[in-house]
Amino acid sequence: MRQKDDREFVQLPNRSREGKHSEDNTTILKKRLVAVRPGQDNYPMNMAHLFYYKCIRRYLNTSLYNLSKTDTAWVKAVDIIVGDISDDLKKQTKNKIPDDPTKTMGSYSLVSVVTATKYD
Repeated sequence: MRQKDDREFVQLPNRSREGKHSEDNTTILKKRLVAVRPGQDNYPMNMAHLFYYKCIRRYLNTSLYNLSKTDTAWVKAVDIIVGDISDDLKKQTKNKIPDDPTKTMGSYSLVSVVTATKYD
């Protein structure tokens, strides 16, 4: 979890989601709004990001990937089922995993990675 070192940041969106936020919470979130885009001067690369829509998060990740000055790669994800179950049951389970990322909670079969980048 990327926000684990910022307890306030972790709790604040949860309070908002549950309708338990205060005016102070809203003020804190507004102070953290960013008016610059990745690659522009003063972009807070090391700050935790909070997005309302997945498509904006995807835009940020793609932008950072394209702006990277280190090596980049696409890695094919491999599904592995472990446990004390038969090989036939493992195969049946793997066959039930859809290829469509909208049906797999956003999991993709190809993952972009950048060397010299922190991943959580």
